[in-house]
Amino acid sequence: MEIKIGTHPLMAGEVPPAVFPVVMTTGLTAPVWAPADFAIDGPLTVGSHAITLTAQGKLMLQLANPALDLSQAHYTAGRLVVMPEATARTITVTRTITFMGAGAQTPAPIVQKVTVQVLAGKVGRDRIIGFAPMGDFPALVAPGVTGFVADRNVAALPLAPGFTRPVHRFITVTYLPRVLAYTMYPMDESGQSLVEGQQVYGLQGQPIADYPEYAGYTRVIEPLRVPADPADPVIVTYTPLNPWAGVAPARSPHHVAAVPYRPQASAVPQALPARQLGLAAVVTRALKQLVGWLPLPRDVE
Repeated sequence: MEIKIGTHPLMAGEVPPAVFPVVMTTGLTAPVWAPADFAIDGPLTVGSHAITLTAQGKLMLQLANPALDLSQAHYTAGRLVVMPEATARTITVTRTITFMGAGAQTPAPIVQKVTVQVLAGKVGRDRIIGFAPMGDFPALVAPGVTGFVADRNVAALPLAPGFTRPVHRFITVTYLPRVLAYTMYPMDESGQSLVEGQQVYGLQGQPIADYPEYAGYTRVIEPLRVPADPADPVIVTYTPLNPWAGVAPARSPHHVAAVPYRPQASAVPQALPARQLGLAAVVTRALKQLVGWLPLPRDVE
């Protein structure tokens, strides 16, 4: 079992709190803490001092948990950080969260910011600089991206006061393709099932590229996508082929394509003036010029 005392910042000359926060393993019951339950190491000079539970504090914790044996519990000391007296200035420390792996859908980077007080002063001849964060980096749930799953969410990061300058931090979240098993139901246009539903796999939210084929049916082209929820059915519609539709005959390698007849210009009958020829002569002239064998009347030669 773990019992850990928290960290607390304190300006030089200030009075420390009567009690301190204690974090314990789930299942333990905290007593009502009193000042005598805590001990601070050494005089409160500028610097870091350990905070521990006194024998009384451990006894009170045991009395609050009579069914448990806390003699083997692990205790972690807290820290009381005494800062020098000085006029504070502030700096900003950041945590940049970068995303990658989802192509054009990849979210933009997120930058978290925390303001930190910088306290500079002297203790004797020594110049002391302390850093007191005014907050923590919050937890972040990776943004949802259709068809992908993030490899992690970002946990909260507490920032403790101390004498070391806080640094900027960088985290990368990678998106991986989300493969789903879903059910595809082939149906005709009346809603009747052609076969039982089939389990298939695909990337969430992406267009479906492969479909089963069935003899005597053709698929209705629709822009279907892999569902976001595996429980959502995907219905694919098929229509029966027309049994009376003509089928083009196979072309023989010796096939010669038919060429439509187009008469040559010399075979086209030339019109003659009506005043020179009677109707019979005009028709006969045209036939001779067309077939080349009918006799012409003497009056038109």
